[in-house]
Formats: sequence, structure tokens, C-alpha cells
Amino acid sequence: MNWKFATEPVPAALQPVLLDPAAFLHDSRSQLQQSAASIVVRVPGGFVLKHFRRRKLLHASRPLREFRTARLLAAHAIPSVSVVAANRDYLITREITSSIPLGDCLVRMLARVAGLLAQLHNAGFSHSDLNLANFVVSPTGLFLVDLEGVKWHRRVTLRQAATDLRRLERRAVLSAEDWQVLLSEYCRQRRPPVDSQILGRQIQRGHREWEVRCVGGLRWRVRPRHLNKKLRLLLENPDTVVSPHYVVQKLPVAGAFPAVDTVIATAMRRKWGIRQYRYVIVAAQSK
Repeated sequence: MNWKFATEPVPAALQPVLLDPAAFLHDSRSQLQQSAASIVVRVPGGFVLKHFRRRKLLHASRPLREFRTARLLAAHAIPSVSVVAANRDYLITREITSSIPLGDCLVRMLARVAGLLAQLHNAGFSHSDLNLANFVVSPTGLFLVDLEGVKWHRRVTLRQAATDLRRLERRAVLSAEDWQVLLSEYCRQRRPPVDSQILGRQIQRGHREWEVRCVGGLRWRVRPRHLNKKLRLLLENPDTVVSPHYVVQKLPVAGAFPAVDTVIATAMRRKWGIRQYRYVIVAAQSK
């Protein structure tokens, strides 16, 4: 395999992983995370192996992009994963020892989350897929571990910051008081400092009941608060992707429509300009 390495020489403990990474993916005892997009496992020597499932044959390599992003963040002293090696399908990082997901101790960590986000934006980086699963906590600090959505700008504007925070607010289960703590601390640590009331209004301005997304050749109407990686994958291939979280219904154009409050996304399939049928996506428990 054509591996790219962050440092030389390569640790001897990684040699078996580099030769046959697929052999390490199915040990349930070492599995850390599994989703429709990736599998994450712990491998010998204090390393973590992440396998990215390819969405398209000619899709840009997500592991190599995350590899480059991690090195760029390290150059700006932003705490994140320490990458070791990557190729088109796999990413190897050093394990952050004694770490736990941020959601398990969120209330105590709000100020540190706000500080890390402010540091990210102060350095000119935005993150298009912020959620609590992107952060882990260890005795040495708070770390950002999912870098696929990180982009660099010359300057992160108030609108871009509001977009990032809006995504986090949609996915984080926080009380109004907890969210205000995070927002106030974030505004205090931004350089220059930001008025929390102005930023709060900017965040609320972007909350809409429905958004239009053109994905997979279809024009989808989607509830923004449900938009995540799993749903995006389903929108790209509604006929082939099977998800345990969602149910795809194909309904006649003139047929009965489910209760609107249960619908997550909907689109019309057309052929030669003629409406064929309607896709309706609902949560699995709503079937």
C-alpha cells in the first residue's frame, strides 16, 4: 500500500498494521467506533486505525485530506490528533490515552470547548461538521479529533463563526443556560472579542424549519437540525444505502403524505420533466 508518513522511522509495532490493516478491523474487543462512513479500532503499540468507507470510486481521499489537515493544525499549535500515517483508505493516529467522549462530562467542559473553538476561529479555521463526537477529553486537555470538516480562511467572519456554532447547537443537547455559558466564553476568547448578543442573533437568524439541498441529482427539502453525515450519505444514494437510523419511503405522487412533523427530508424523482414518485425520509422509530 502507498502510505504517507508524518515522521521517520516508522514504529516497529505498526509494521503488521501497515502490511494488512483490514485484518485489524473486525476485532470487537478493540473497536472504538463504527458508522456508515468509517470504522475506528485500537491497534497494538498505542495507535488508532481509522478505515474510511469510500462513497464514490473517484472520490477525493478523505484519510489523506485529514492527514494534511492534522499537520496544518499542529503547525498552529491547535490540539488535535497526532497523525502517523495515511493512504487512500486508512488513517493511523496516536491514541489519546485515558480519554473519554466530551458528552460524558459536558457541563464541566463548556468553557474549554468554547476556548478551543475560539482558538480554532482565531487561527482562521472553520469546521463544517461540528458535533460533540468531534471532541475527546484526557487528563492533558481537550482535543479536536475529527478534522474532515476543517477549512482554512484568511479570517473567520462573524457569519462563518455563527454557522459553525449553529451546527453545534443543533446537535448538542444543552439547556439554554448551558448554551449561554458556552457562547459567552467563546465571545470573550475571540480576538478581537465579540458581542454575545450580536453573535446570538446571527446564530438564530440561520435557524430555518427547512433547507433546500441539491444532492445526488435530487432537490431535497431537509430539516437542518437533522443534517449529519449519515443523512447526507442517504441523500446521495436513497435507493441503495440502508441506514438503521432512517427509513426511506417511495410514495406515489398523488398518494397520502406522512404526518409533516415526522418527515426529515423529502424530494421528487422526475424523468424527462415528469414526476415519477416522491422520496420521504423519516426516523426509523417513526416507521
